[in-house]
Amino acid sequence: MDVPVSWNYNVSHHGTVVVIVAHPHALVGVDIMQVSERPNAKTTSIGGFFRAFESYFNANEWDCIRCSSDANEQYERFYRLWSLKEAYIKAVGIGLGFSLLRAEFFFDERDAQWHLRLDGEIARAWRFDSTFVDATHIVSVAYGPLDAMWKPETSSIFPASLNVAKAGTQPNHNDEGTSAAAWVKRDLADLIAHTP
Repeated sequence: MDVPVSWNYNVSHHGTVVVIVAHPHALVGVDIMQVSERPNAKTTSIGGFFRAFESYFNANEWDCIRCSSDANEQYERFYRLWSLKEAYIKAVGIGLGFSLLRAEFFFDERDAQWHLRLDGEIARAWRFDSTFVDATHIVSVAYGPLDAMWKPETSSIFPASLNVAKAGTQPNHNDEGTSAAAWVKRDLADLIAHTP
């Protein structure tokens, strides 16, 4: 049986590098990080920098980040884990409204692969690649099943309906007597194209 082609693509950039990834039958997400980027050392120590991100990584991920005493290795591990999380949320189409603590990444030495534990369960249908594309940039790619795409009707992140301006309507007048766009209520599901 032929699976219909449903090209998914994703783009990311950091520094001077732009990456694009595409797949005909899977969700894809990509993120690139410049691992040489550092906070201003005069105002932020490595510990202070990491504290700003405490709520985005769980204990095992922090252990992975901090297992080296070398600051450069810690930054590299931080940026790699961050890019894996970004690639995943971009693949499912949910954005940063998603609690990143739900997605725990770990490297399995047995198969030399990165894996995702989502809400405590290993997400076996997902594949992740993370590698250097040059001396200072790590790129991470997430591949997953089409049915894992974020759906507004099953999410509590956004309201089920939004107020949107309806083009071509007569303008309303606000309290100051100037015209304002006419607003109508639309279901979020009606604004997003559905994939079968």
